[in-house]
Amino acid sequence: MKKRTQTPSRSGLYTMKRLIFLILCAVPAVYAEAQSNMAIYEKNQRDLLYSLFQSEEMQNKIGTAFYYGESGFTENKASAVRWFRKCAERKVLPPYILPPYNLAVCYYFGEGVTQRKDSAVHYFHSAAKSGLAEAQYNLSLCYFFGEGVARDTAQAALWYRKAIKKKKGLPEMQSWTIQAGQHGGDPKSLFKQMIRKESRILEAADVQNAIGEYYYRGTSNFPKDFKMALYWFRRSINQMEGRAMYNLGYCFYFGDGVALDKDSATHYFKLAAEMGVIDAQCDLALCYFFGDGVEKNNELVAYWYQKAARSEYPLPCNNLGYCYEFGIGTTQDLKQAERYYKIAAEQDYAHAQYNLAALYAEEDTSSSQRKARNWLQRAAEQGYIPAIEAMNAIKKGNKSTYIPKGLRYGFEKAP
Repeated sequence: MKKRTQTPSRSGLYTMKRLIFLILCAVPAVYAEAQSNMAIYEKNQRDLLYSLFQSEEMQNKIGTAFYYGESGFTENKASAVRWFRKCAERKVLPPYILPPYNLAVCYYFGEGVTQRKDSAVHYFHSAAKSGLAEAQYNLSLCYFFGEGVARDTAQAALWYRKAIKKKKGLPEMQSWTIQAGQHGGDPKSLFKQMIRKESRILEAADVQNAIGEYYYRGTSNFPKDFKMALYWFRRSINQMEGRAMYNLGYCFYFGDGVALDKDSATHYFKLAAEMGVIDAQCDLALCYFFGDGVEKNNELVAYWYQKAARSEYPLPCNNLGYCYEFGIGTTQDLKQAERYYKIAAEQDYAHAQYNLAALYAEEDTSSSQRKARNWLQRAAEQGYIPAIEAMNAIKKGNKSTYIPKGLRYGFEKAP
């Protein structure tokens, strides 16, 4: 029997054509709907990002990233201030306490904004009212020293007590407010008032060290008195304050208020250096270089400069560059010398600019000679005498000018 071949019926053909027609008609509608959904999705994403950037926490994080130059952000203090202010000035409950504190720090140091101590106090106060112990502590010091606000020992005592309730024992935090300024009033009567109000502020190691520094330098309110400076440094040292150890070593080195004693000086420099005080690390390196109070030891010169140079502060970077250039306590390495000279030179440290120019001047290539002239010019523009003399010699046609190099001596007594 012959197998029958199935063929589509006319009604089947009609149904298929209709289906194709309907699909073709539907495509533009589906495409339009997809576009609409994509637009909705993008709008939702924008709304999400907008909401995210409106949150106080995110604004503070962005400000912090700009402040430190981290998380893919280029360091920009002005942008940091803008984001901190955006968050700090919002009227939200409960308030987010970190941005006002960060903004206060920027105002205090003039970072990214014109320095204004009164504005710093305003924002410290805002964060302190919300319960941030660091802000309470620094606000108490502002009142104590009269920084950006009229001196008020009662307020200083009040905010200090609030801070130590938050942080059991004494607050262990860096003070933003004790580093600079002239202070009015009689310090002795001020201290008596503080004691009468039973404030524990004078027990803080960094405050004790700061008072010692004021007496050492001498201000309009703290007449220069090395004996008083030593008294406060020693009180601070009892709490293992590294900066006070360095300051006491400095007094011993120069015989300020105490018999000159280089051995004791290096002893305290070493204690402070081991606690990470950069000035102490630099001065201890110089003691080992010159044999002051210790035996000469070039390896320890390089060791302590390497420790200090991690901070990228210009002086230790310049001196570590010198160690690498001449192989002092380490293998001679001109690339490393260039690297560390450059870190310091880019911070407008004239001595490093001069040393970097000297390093390039020894290379007999047009590129190196251009670099040498550029750095020499930059050092001369800052009034650095050796650079000015070298530039004058070059202008007179002496192309083979010798540029001497040397360490920057750290033990220069302040005028």
